[in-house]
Parts: sequence; C-alpha cells; structure tokens
Amino acid sequence: MKTMGAYEVKTHVSELLELVEYGETVTVTRRGRVVARVCPVRELEQPPLTEIFEEIADIRATVLKDGPESRKLREEGGRF
Repeated sequence: MKTMGAYEVKTHVSELLELVEYGETVTVTRRGRVVARVCPVRELEQPPLTEIFEEIADIRATVLKDGPESRKLREEGGRF
C-alpha cells in the first residue's frame, strides 16, 4: 500500500488515479496522520433474484433432508 501526503496528492492527482486504476490502495496523510484511503471501485455482479431464491430453496431442501432437525438445533442453541 502506497502512502502519499495531502500536498503530493493535490499536485499529482493523475498519478494517484493511475495507481488506483491499477488496483493499488493509497493512504493519504496530512501532517503524518492518516486522513483517507483511496481504493479502486470493484463493481459487484449480482445474480438475478430468481437464481438467489432457487439456491436458497436447494440449500433448504438439503438441510431439511440431510441435516439435523430445526427443533434439535434450537434446543442446542444452534451449535453443531
């Protein structure tokens, strides 16, 4: 992780953006104190809700079929 002072950031903002664009996280300091971290934005791909619900249903069916019963889990405080 690279560290840059606030003045350096101000005078070399294009360098800062280039570093971040290539995946670097940059810590910004002012008078030796950390005041910010600039990091790359990573867009999250979210699957459609129908896929999520199907996965939940599959997991639920597996747990109910093969796993311990809900009542037993509640009695044990959810510990496995």
